[in-house]
Amino acid sequence: MAESQKKGVTITKFRTVDDETIVGLTLKALAVLEKSYGIRSHGNHTIAEIAVPVYANKKFVGSILMFTDMTGIMVWMGEQAKIIALFLTGLILLVFAAIAAMIWAYSATRNKHSRQLRQAKAESDAAECEAREMSEQLQIMNDDIAKLNVDLNANMKTLRETQNEVIRKGKMAQLGQLTATVAHDIRNPLGSIRTSTFLLRRKFSPDNPKMAKPLDRIEKGVTRCDGIITELLDFARTSDLNLKEQDFDDWLVRLVRETAEQLPGEVSFECALGLAGRNVNFDADSIARAVINFLTNASEAMVGKGSDKPVNPTPNPLISITTRATSRGIEISVTDNGPGINKENMAKILDPLFTTKSFGVGLGLPAVEKIFEKHRGGMEVTSTEGNGATFTGWFPMDMKADNPTDNEGEVELKEAV
Repeated sequence: MAESQKKGVTITKFRTVDDETIVGLTLKALAVLEKSYGIRSHGNHTIAEIAVPVYANKKFVGSILMFTDMTGIMVWMGEQAKIIALFLTGLILLVFAAIAAMIWAYSATRNKHSRQLRQAKAESDAAECEAREMSEQLQIMNDDIAKLNVDLNANMKTLRETQNEVIRKGKMAQLGQLTATVAHDIRNPLGSIRTSTFLLRRKFSPDNPKMAKPLDRIEKGVTRCDGIITELLDFARTSDLNLKEQDFDDWLVRLVRETAEQLPGEVSFECALGLAGRNVNFDADSIARAVINFLTNASEAMVGKGSDKPVNPTPNPLISITTRATSRGIEISVTDNGPGINKENMAKILDPLFTTKSFGVGLGLPAVEKIFEKHRGGMEVTSTEGNGATFTGWFPMDMKADNPTDNEGEVELKEAV
């Protein structure tokens, strides 16, 4: 500690750094007081000198000097300054501590939240992976179920078709028995009627021309009934196949020429034969009945039969006959350019006794189908209404002469004479 004199003011200086810092404010305050209010320090005391002006009648007459000892106040101010400095220092430390605590708490919270987020992300990734696996398993299960549904539908369809086929074969077997009985019982009386008509024509027709027309009607009726019986017999016939090897295309050309002579002259024919002289084993008689049925149906669909003409005959009627060798074997197709077959009739066209004609009993195509099935083949019909129809029959190329036939559900029939 050191003391110094400056213009009669005693200033105590402290060498301690902290003391100087603390007392610095006090010394500056004293200097201001001394300069402004005449406060001076004498020794260890601080005296405040105050001059009060005195006026009389608004004239300055003098001043009154007042002195007061400011030592206690200055000491108290110094102590308060120390306290304030200590308070501020503590407050600053407290603020820093609070900030540090907040930073630590924030860091701890952030770390905790980060751990929770990482854990949540890991759980989310695991859940997503599990969901993806479950989705894949579910997709596999759905695919399996869909496949099972497809298989089930296919099996149900096959079962329905099999049931329908069993029912159809049962009906056809019963129909065959009935047909055999009816055909046998009717053909004999028809023979008697034909014979009697022939005798009446020889005896009375030359002398009585009026009997010619009734006799013609009787003969036409007998011929029509005979055709129906023939159709019934073809449907019910179960005789074994008589297989012979021959050039199929040459045989078919001869058959088409013979059949064309019996059909209306306005019908044209064309052949596209693709077997190139191939020799084929087949039953010529039964296949001939099938092809003739195809040709006759095509002709009747376009121009009718006899006086029974369609409402809208087909202009330029044409029948195309095609043969080819395919994966199914030998195929024969007969196509016409007639009115075609609507969807409703297509669904029933192979049903026995179904016909759209005013003549016939509806057993022609079922009989044809049986012929190709006996050859271990089949038959199909395709048509678009207004664009004609195509009838196709096929049988394998490797038909053997000793090939057994499947006669299950059928009855043997001998034609009545």
